Amino acid sequence: MASSAIPAAAPAAERPDLAIPGRALFVSARGELRAFANDQTSVLKTPYPVWAYYARLEPSAKAVALLDGPSGEIDLWSEATQKLTPLPVRRVSGSYADWSPSAKRVVVNASFGAGEVFVADVSGETFHASIDAALMHVAAWRTDDELTLLTGTPGQNFPLKDMTLWSWRPPADPVQMARGITLTTYPAWSPDGRTFAAIEESAQGRIVRVRGAVERTLLNERDVAAMVTGCSATAMQIFSLAWSPDGQTLVVFGHGPSFFAYFAAFVNVDSGKVALFAPPIAAYDCYMPGHADWSNDTAVIPVFGPDCGLSDPVLPNAVALVDPTTARARAYLPITRKGYLRTAGRYAAYASGTEAQPATTFVSLDDPTARRTIPLAYLADFRSGP
Repeated sequence: MASSAIPAAAPAAERPDLAIPGRALFVSARGELRAFANDQTSVLKTPYPVWAYYARLEPSAKAVALLDGPSGEIDLWSEATQKLTPLPVRRVSGSYADWSPSAKRVVVNASFGAGEVFVADVSGETFHASIDAALMHVAAWRTDDELTLLTGTPGQNFPLKDMTLWSWRPPADPVQMARGITLTTYPAWSPDGRTFAAIEESAQGRIVRVRGAVERTLLNERDVAAMVTGCSATAMQIFSLAWSPDGQTLVVFGHGPSFFAYFAAFVNVDSGKVALFAPPIAAYDCYMPGHADWSNDTAVIPVFGPDCGLSDPVLPNAVALVDPTTARARAYLPITRKGYLRTAGRYAAYASGTEAQPATTFVSLDDPTARRTIPLAYLADFRSGP
């Protein structure tokens, strides 16, 4: 990959009067919820502290959160209904939770190896499923109404070999979908819930396989290695993926000897066309954390320099705005620090402060000179809804 500096952008200027659209949700280290909207910060009072930052915003921009009950139980709390729904499970080391696409439901696995799984609905309903399997990995929400569960054998780490996939539509019992699958990542369902993709092991190395409405191999890492000039094909490996909101594109991240990604392959699910994005900096000087967010038809990808703090003028931390059809960066927006990134509408929010001085900065994706920083940290979610 070519080595050059990220194209310079106009320096961002603080805009205290800049109105940030939508609502941002924060969780403090003590488990307190704070919302920022209409230029005001408000505290959302919950009966108990929020568990491990498990808080989200529904499409209406109302908060939902998992709470730590007084005796170690887990409760689902909804700002809209003010309901507190206890789950019949206690939180232990290895407990797992994940929100459905619209944050109307949450799935909780009592512990990583347990064969029991629970779903709580903001309406106050709870559901339970039990599978006679030695090990369960809670995999992915397909829609708000359906989950994919993975079961296997004890002691497994990636790659997960000889896995069984189940479909669960509460309150019905889980139904077996497929057996004998070897995965290196959990399945990721397309936004319409019709197709899931995963990185699997094969005789040709790692491949990206889609199943469901479409069943075929989209990509293998040998093909990608041939496209990545200047990097060792034997060391290159694909390791994570993300869907575009329209379900037309899969972003597949890959890395070499180091852990973090240094390229992203944009794959058109219908045509199989592959376009490769790599930042204009040598692989060892610039990396991506393997995450893609979206703003309309633009992929928003963090691009980090080698420092662990503030940017320097030569290798800045940045947000790349990438065209998914060509994998070319439309623009780079310099940001001050490596940290959490969330987009909503035409704004990006990222962690910009320090432990001593917490802060989150909102940047316009249309005008990188416009930004506003507020003194709140631990961003849990950001929506541009009402």
